[in-house]
Amino acid sequence: MNKTEIKIDKNIKYLGEIKNIELPYGKYDRFELPNGILNKDIPNCGATTIALEDDYKTIICSPRNNLLQNKKDQYPDTLLVIGGVNIDEVKAYIAKTNVPKILVSYDSMYKLI
Repeated sequence: MNKTEIKIDKNIKYLGEIKNIELPYGKYDRFELPNGILNKDIPNCGATTIALEDDYKTIICSPRNNLLQNKKDQYPDTLLVIGGVNIDEVKAYIAKTNVPKILVSYDSMYKLI
């Protein structure tokens, strides 16, 4: 897998503030996440928000169930896959949703696979 490093101006606090940006994979009116896996090292930069608000199918995987629950509360149309959610619920959500946004804990990833 190719790795792309994206450099952001030091005056930018949230990725959503970026307008008219040229990235290695194209020019955009606003910042868009690359297609693939994003290993986010910097907390509170807005990448999760962008991923939940864009028009792309998304899986957000985190070891922190509290973070996932908070995002579920902010974005009720997402599916939260943690303990107690079964594979049939995942399949039903994907079948009825045009642009699925799934929040999953590390220990529940097998339900998506």
